[in-house]
Amino acid sequence: MGTVNSVPPQRELPYSKTTATLYYFAGRGLADQIRWLMAYTEVSFTQRVVGTRQRFLNLKDSGQLPFGQLPMLQIDGVEIVQSQAIIRYIARRANLTGKDAKDEIACDMLAETAFDLLKLMTPFPFLRGTPAEAEQKANARKKWEEQGSRLEMYIERNTKKGKGAYLVGNSVTYADVLVAHVLTWFVEELGADICEGMPYLLELQHNILQKESLQAFLRGPQYYKLGDAEYVEQVQTVLDRKTQAAPAPPSAPSSETKAQ
Repeated sequence: MGTVNSVPPQRELPYSKTTATLYYFAGRGLADQIRWLMAYTEVSFTQRVVGTRQRFLNLKDSGQLPFGQLPMLQIDGVEIVQSQAIIRYIARRANLTGKDAKDEIACDMLAETAFDLLKLMTPFPFLRGTPAEAEQKANARKKWEEQGSRLEMYIERNTKKGKGAYLVGNSVTYADVLVAHVLTWFVEELGADICEGMPYLLELQHNILQKESLQAFLRGPQYYKLGDAEYVEQVQTVLDRKTQAAPAPPSAPSSETKAQ
């Protein structure tokens, strides 16, 4: 007798009424800087919440998550995974990589610095109320003191050359958006005092936050607050990280929320 092959799950098609479709949990995590950059560059997007283990497995089994990880973005007829690959695609699409190859390299290096800082923020929802939370905050503060001061020097040097309060060149690049994003998150978790003595970074953050499309995003349903117990429960359940049988995941937002 021949072996009956199981039929792979049907692939999820992008939502047709927005430019992009983003798949992630109902929270910030590694997708947050993607959302910020899409909002800043005025890319309309639908957010599809991967809130169940089965939906995650279906995406993997359909071949849409080749490395078994979220986030995943559908845009311009392609599917992109790995958060930093998504970021670079959106940046190039919006011409936010500087004026030449040298600028683009500088942006990429600064983006990696922002990503390193971001990875210090993403564990906090899972550490709330534990002894490890204080240790993580101390580590994050120390890292910010090192990297924040270096970012401050980048902007100060640019400003004193008459180019303006930017990290690279004389106009906004995606590195500016990512640094403004991670600075905002650091302030939320650690307090505004981390910015003392950093006027250039504060000016950059202020300038980025003035963008009307970003302001609309921050006021809308696609912007998530700091992660809480419901977010943790959802992630643990979807990724099957629990050693015991997991309870039903909490109610998630509508599986499709469109840009306003």
